[in-house]
Amino acid sequence: MELLNNTGMLAGYTMGMEPSGRECLVVAIKRTFSIPKYRNEAPKLLDEQVLMVEADTFTGEPGFSSIEYKVDYAPIKHHCDVTLVGSVYGPNGQPVEQVQYGLKIGNVSKVI
Repeated sequence: MELLNNTGMLAGYTMGMEPSGRECLVVAIKRTFSIPKYRNEAPKLLDEQVLMVEADTFTGEPGFSSIEYKVDYAPIKHHCDVTLVGSVYGPNGQPVEQVQYGLKIGNVSKVI
């Protein structure tokens, strides 16, 4: 099978299996952006796009470490995935014991 991709984004597919035993085709598309430094700036599409993740990757030994990147293919996704990869620094680059950071897209926000 050939996937015709006219989106300008990375795309790929795999076969999946529903719990009922029915086969399904899973198609995923992906784009990688930079996060703007200032609130009034728009995200920029990166020249180098992150490739599709074919299997979960871990920060260390699988089963004994956290997932670093999740597989891009899933039989059912009700919404798109957004993954933030980066580092957090204290105000003015000064060391702090704890800091909150987060991401807001439209009216959805997550803070850790």
